[in-house]
Amino acid sequence: MPPGRNDPCPCNSGKKYKHCCAARDSRAAPMLHVMGSTSLTEIERTALNATRTSVPWQADVAPVTTSVENRPDARFAAIILGTHDVVLTADLDPNPPSTAIGVARLLAHAIEAQIKLGATPPSSITVRHQEVAAALAPLVEPIGVNRVHASTKMPELDEMLHSLRSHITGLPDPVPGLSHPETWAAWQLPPDLVANLFRAAAAYYTAAPWINLSGDEPLRVTIADGSTWFVSIMGQAGQVVGVAMYESLAEFESILVPGDTRAAFNAFEHVLITLDFDARADLPKAMRNELATRRLPVAGPAAYPSIWTRNTIGGGIAESQVRDLIAILDAVAAMPPLAIREALVDWTHQPTGITIRSEGALGELPPLWAPPDRLTLSQPTGVNAEPGAECTTDFDVATHLDDEPILARFVASVGSEEGINATKRHLKDQAVVWRFVLSMNVTQRTPLRAVTEYDLRVYLYDIYPRSRRSGVGEMREVRAGLKRFFAYLHAHEGLSYPWAASILRDREAFEVRWDTTPPDNASDDAFDDWIAEFLDDLHWRVMLPDPNLGTVGRGGHELSDKEFELVLMLQRNWMIWREELIANGNTDPESVRAELETRRAEWERMPQEPLGGKSPAAVLTRRRAKRR
Repeated sequence: MPPGRNDPCPCNSGKKYKHCCAARDSRAAPMLHVMGSTSLTEIERTALNATRTSVPWQADVAPVTTSVENRPDARFAAIILGTHDVVLTADLDPNPPSTAIGVARLLAHAIEAQIKLGATPPSSITVRHQEVAAALAPLVEPIGVNRVHASTKMPELDEMLHSLRSHITGLPDPVPGLSHPETWAAWQLPPDLVANLFRAAAAYYTAAPWINLSGDEPLRVTIADGSTWFVSIMGQAGQVVGVAMYESLAEFESILVPGDTRAAFNAFEHVLITLDFDARADLPKAMRNELATRRLPVAGPAAYPSIWTRNTIGGGIAESQVRDLIAILDAVAAMPPLAIREALVDWTHQPTGITIRSEGALGELPPLWAPPDRLTLSQPTGVNAEPGAECTTDFDVATHLDDEPILARFVASVGSEEGINATKRHLKDQAVVWRFVLSMNVTQRTPLRAVTEYDLRVYLYDIYPRSRRSGVGEMREVRAGLKRFFAYLHAHEGLSYPWAASILRDREAFEVRWDTTPPDNASDDAFDDWIAEFLDDLHWRVMLPDPNLGTVGRGGHELSDKEFELVLMLQRNWMIWREELIANGNTDPESVRAELETRRAEWERMPQEPLGGKSPAAVLTRRRAKRR
């Protein structure tokens, strides 16, 4: 809370607050007309001066914070009335209703209290939601208020709320209209409805629809009662996994446009409801304690659902909105792969009558790579191939490479060529090959005798474009130089890469990835968009473990050095297991992935000699516990 008028000023001037910064703070923050004074009569005087005549009022029950007074069971909202730049009243309610009639009753009581204090009945009342306006009108008509209407645009009241939120949270720019309480109890939902939501969320997480659906491609979901939501399936980038329900398609599209995503998000005026998944250890302590007393179904240790709302009535979530969310989770989880892979999804969930249609991604281009129907081998072959080998290089000395003798022999093999053009080409090839082998050794920690198709794809479509050290001309030398290097390895080093030629022929994919790489100062969203298509391709080729399953590589946090080493270890094993399954005749992508995930789970629980006899899961559990 701000200081009282007779308290020492926080600026350490030695003066009382009322003789120093009080006037400046009052001008800067309209909420201080009310919240900055300890004198109730002064509050009343300010309000009454603003309401001597009949003027329009604005009213709302709006979320302000999730952590007032250490109340994890609370979902605080401000019951606020304002006119022009003056707050008439602002009371905090720890458990406001989520229904239109409940919010209308709170506002009617606040309006009546002001009129009883001597305020002139307002010429009109503006609220944020049409349902609240309809419920409020008959309640305030007996006290002389004849006009009640709704508008999502209430700039004066929004300025007051911004000041109040900043005042309470200490944040200079708090997100407006956002609710995310620390417990499920704070939503005040019936227990059986929460249990049904957990059941639907577990089914959704198990189905993993983000594998097939892009979060940038909204789905128009029409519920059987006729209500419509624009739904984003989150998870392709391997970070936040879940589902978001937008009331406004235009607002969804606004955050996809390059620019200030935070500003676009802060400008939202319509309802947004998000359900995302967290690891149990990442939940608020109060929620962990709450869930420990209830047997609610979850799909795994990283699949605990939680809800965020934006611009909802009273900052809550209505039971009807929860039922819509459950229906959407069930319907999306039930979508068959064939329906998902259609260019435009147009599908009906027969049990509920829900229809799902793709709105199409903004400015969407054809995918660079089509999902393979059958998988092919991806390891190196030849007498000197050693799938799964690791580098023994001291990575602190980047010039010392495991493959240095091979590089020297490659250089010598073309040293006898004559002519200026051959010499220039030879020098370019040396630079291209050096960077490639250095990346394999240092970044992938993989020697040439173990390089897989996965490694080459990661280098060409992710690592190299992001280096941005070369111009267009040098970039176009990369494919040609690597072609000659792989041909040399096949002819002279007993190392063959049967899959390399087709990848290096794909000029379009290589140059598109290079041309579209976000700059260093681009937003995280821009980079997530750029990487998503490549990760999706690796997923369809079953070259990448799901980052949202298991323990090793689970998304949602920055990896430590030890975690990164385990991720590389898992990736090497994953490609070896994949090779075994394909060599034995299993080439169906879904079947191979299912078997690989089973092997991954067994590997995570198995003691490993490089880990001192501990399992990967045990190592990570201990390290994450220490970090917390």
